[in-house]
Amino acid sequence: MLKAGMIFSYPELVLQSLVSLVLWYCTIFVLCISLGRIFFNRKDAMSLLLNVELRNLPIAICIAVTSFSPQTATIVALAFLFQQQFAIWFWKLDKRFGLLGPKCDSLFYH
Repeated sequence: MLKAGMIFSYPELVLQSLVSLVLWYCTIFVLCISLGRIFFNRKDAMSLLLNVELRNLPIAICIAVTSFSPQTATIVALAFLFQQQFAIWFWKLDKRFGLLGPKCDSLFYH
């Protein structure tokens, strides 16, 4: 059972966790954008980013819960609050600025 009072009684841990998550997602975005622009077309680059960002988190939570302290599992679980929002922000930025390269005529981008 998750206890919100216990989590927020350590604000420095929550802040440190949020900063770590933002840095992690920024690193993933930069890496996937770079690899996507070099090796893939726009559609495949977006798929790479979304798969790396969204699919690996449940695995990370399983590993954190079984192998590390509850604080570590809490940090990883906090990522669920942000991963969908980061994906939406990236999609909007890519649509506006073409981060993954030239636009294509795919239904995905209409």
